[in-house]
Amino acid sequence: MTEEITHAIPWKYDLHNVNEALAADYFLTKYESIWEWFWTTLNLQLSLHKDYTVVFTGHSLGGALTVHAAIDSLLNGLESSKIKVYTFGQPRIGNKFLE
Repeated sequence: MTEEITHAIPWKYDLHNVNEALAADYFLTKYESIWEWFWTTLNLQLSLHKDYTVVFTGHSLGGALTVHAAIDSLLNGLESSKIKVYTFGQPRIGNKFLE
C-alpha cells in the first residue's frame, strides 16, 4: 500500500484523448501492463458472446484496474448499457474526469 501512496503522482491520461484527464501513475502503469492481455481476452469473449454484459469488479488495486478497464472499454466503443462496474475499497485513480 505504501508504494501506491508514494507513487500516486498525477500523470497525463494518454490512453485516450481526454482533455485535462489525469490518472495516478501507479495505477495507470499497472493497467497498461495488462492492457494487451485484457483487450485480447475481452474481444475474444465478446465475439463469442455478443449479447453478454461485461461486469468489471475488483478490490483495492483490482478496483483501480477495474475502473481503468471500464473507462477504456467505454472510450473504445463498448456500449455503456453493456458495462457494469462494482469496486470495493478502490482508491482514487485520477481527477474529476476519471471518477
